[in-house]
Amino acid sequence: MPKTMIITVGTGRDRQDIAKAILFSIKQHNPDLVWFLVSAISGEETLPIITKDISVTYEAKKFEEINDVEKIYFEYLTQIN
Repeated sequence: MPKTMIITVGTGRDRQDIAKAILFSIKQHNPDLVWFLVSAISGEETLPIITKDISVTYEAKKFEEINDVEKIYFEYLTQIN
Protein backbone atom coordinates (compact mmCIF):
# COMPACT_ATOMS: atom_id res chain seq x y z
CA MET A 1 0.00 0.00 0.00
CA PRO A 2 1.43 3.44 -0.91
CA LYS A 3 2.43 5.64 2.01
CA THR A 4 0.85 9.10 2.09
CA MET A 5 2.03 11.91 4.32
CA ILE A 6 -0.26 14.85 5.11
CA ILE A 7 1.46 18.03 6.25
CA THR A 8 0.10 21.41 7.26
CA VAL A 9 2.42 24.13 6.00
CA GLY A 10 2.84 27.29 8.03
CA THR A 11 5.03 30.33 7.67
CA GLY A 12 7.25 30.26 10.77
CA ARG A 13 9.64 33.09 11.47
CA ASP A 14 11.34 33.26 8.09
CA ARG A 15 9.79 30.47 5.98
CA GLN A 16 13.14 28.67 5.86
CA ASP A 17 12.73 27.29 9.40
CA ILE A 18 9.41 25.61 8.63
CA ALA A 19 10.59 24.38 5.23
CA LYS A 20 13.69 22.81 6.77
CA ALA A 21 11.64 20.97 9.41
CA ILE A 22 9.15 19.69 6.85
CA LEU A 23 11.91 18.53 4.51
CA PHE A 24 13.55 16.66 7.38
CA SER A 25 10.27 14.90 8.17
CA ILE A 26 9.68 13.94 4.54
CA LYS A 27 13.18 12.51 4.23
CA GLN A 28 12.81 10.57 7.51
CA HIS A 29 9.47 8.99 6.60
CA ASN A 30 10.06 8.53 2.85
CA PRO A 31 6.40 8.70 1.70
CA ASP A 32 5.18 7.86 -1.79
CA LEU A 33 2.86 10.88 -1.85
CA VAL A 34 2.70 14.09 0.18
CA TRP A 35 -0.41 16.23 0.61
CA PHE A 36 0.43 19.75 1.66
CA LEU A 37 -2.37 21.68 3.37
CA VAL A 38 -1.60 25.36 2.80
CA SER A 39 -2.99 28.86 3.21
CA ALA A 40 -2.57 31.50 0.51
CA ILE A 41 0.55 32.85 2.22
CA SER A 42 2.21 29.52 3.07
CA GLY A 43 1.39 28.23 -0.41
CA GLU A 44 3.16 31.17 -2.01
CA GLU A 45 6.03 31.68 0.40
CA THR A 46 6.87 28.39 2.16
CA LEU A 47 5.73 25.64 -0.22
CA PRO A 48 8.09 26.61 -3.08
CA ILE A 49 11.07 26.27 -0.73
CA ILE A 50 9.94 22.76 0.19
CA THR A 51 9.00 21.49 -3.26
CA LYS A 52 12.24 22.53 -4.94
CA ASP A 53 14.09 20.03 -2.73
CA ILE A 54 11.86 16.94 -2.87
CA SER A 55 11.56 14.21 -5.45
CA VAL A 56 8.31 12.71 -4.14
CA THR A 57 4.92 13.17 -5.79
CA TYR A 58 2.91 15.86 -4.04
CA GLU A 59 -0.36 17.76 -4.12
CA ALA A 60 -1.15 21.06 -2.45
CA LYS A 61 -4.62 21.80 -1.11
CA LYS A 62 -5.24 25.45 -0.34
CA PHE A 63 -7.58 26.65 2.40
CA GLU A 64 -8.78 30.21 2.86
CA GLU A 65 -9.44 30.07 6.60
CA ILE A 66 -6.41 30.83 8.78
CA ASN A 67 -7.88 32.03 12.10
CA ASP A 68 -10.79 29.76 13.06
CA VAL A 69 -9.07 26.64 14.42
CA GLU A 70 -12.29 24.62 14.62
CA LYS A 71 -13.19 25.37 11.00
CA ILE A 72 -9.65 24.55 9.88
CA TYR A 73 -9.80 21.26 11.77
CA PHE A 74 -13.03 20.20 10.05
CA GLU A 75 -11.79 21.28 6.62
CA TYR A 76 -8.60 19.25 7.08
CA LEU A 77 -10.57 16.28 8.40
CA THR A 78 -12.80 16.36 5.31
CA GLN A 79 -9.73 16.29 3.04
CA ILE A 80 -8.13 13.44 4.97
CA ASN A 81 -11.27 11.32 4.78
